Amino acid sequence: MNLREAKTHFETAFLLAEKETIFYWLLSHLTGKTKLQMLTDEIAIDKAELDVAIARLNKGEPIQHIIGRAHFLDLELNVNRHTLIPRPETEELVEWMVQDILDSGKTTVRILDIGTGSACIALALKQLVPHAEVHALDSSREALAVAKSNSELCDLSIALHQVDVLNWRAEFPSELEFDFIVSNPPYVLKKEAAEMQTNVLDFEPHLALFVEDDDPLLFYREILTFCTVHLKADGRLFYEIHEEMARGVLALMAAAGLSDLELRQDLQGKDRMIRGRRI
Repeated sequence: MNLREAKTHFETAFLLAEKETIFYWLLSHLTGKTKLQMLTDEIAIDKAELDVAIARLNKGEPIQHIIGRAHFLDLELNVNRHTLIPRPETEELVEWMVQDILDSGKTTVRILDIGTGSACIALALKQLVPHAEVHALDSSREALAVAKSNSELCDLSIALHQVDVLNWRAEFPSELEFDFIVSNPPYVLKKEAAEMQTNVLDFEPHLALFVEDDDPLLFYREILTFCTVHLKADGRLFYEIHEEMARGVLALMAAAGLSDLELRQDLQGKDRMIRGRRI
C-alpha cells in the first residue's frame, strides 16, 4: 500500500488521539524514512506490519515501546518495559539544573542521577555539560542495561551503579562525593493506580512509578540522608516531585538543613521541581 492508503487505513483502524504524530513515528520506524522522505518519495508499506502495530497501539501500548525509541531534549534513546518513557517536565528539570551548573562557574563537576532508568537525565547532563563527570544509579539490572545501551548509542560516557537507594549504605561507594545530585524518584501513590491510563499502568515499570500510600515521601527522605554523606558542602540537590507533595518535600529538605530552597512549576502550571543547597 502507498502512503495515502496507509494513512487512511491507520486513521480508520487506530482508535486513540494524536493520530497524525503517531502515524509518522510509526511509518518512519517501519520504512526507515523520514517524514519529508515519505511525503516526497514513493514508498511501499507492508499492510500486515502496519496492522500488527495498530493492534498493539489499540491495546494501549505506547508508541515509544513499539518503535523502541523515545526523544528527550536532543537525544534519541532506547526504551522498553523496564524504563519510564521520558517526560517533557523532566526536560524542564534538566534545563534548570544545567543553568545552575553553568552559573556555578565550576570547571570540575561531579553529578549523580538517582533512579536513572533509561539514563535520560544523566545523558542529557553529560551532553550539555561535557566537562562533568556523570554517575547514575538504579536498583534494576534491566533498566541499567537500557542505560548502558543508551550511553553507547549517544556516545556519551557515564558511570553506572546498580544500587538500591533504600540500601545505599551497604551498596554505594563510600568515597564518592558530588557537587550536584538529581532524582526523579517513585512518587505515585498505589491508590492512584485505578485512575491511571492503560499505556502507563500496564506498560511502564511499577518499581519506578509507585510508592506506598502510607509513606509517600520515603524516597525523598532517604535521598536526603544519602546527601548528608555524598553531597558536598555547597552542593545542590534537585528533585522532580508529585504536584501534591511540594509542601512535604520542602519541609523535609528544610529539616535536613538545606538552604536556598526553590520550588518551580512546570509548563502546565503544576508544582514539579525543587532545588536546595547543602550548607
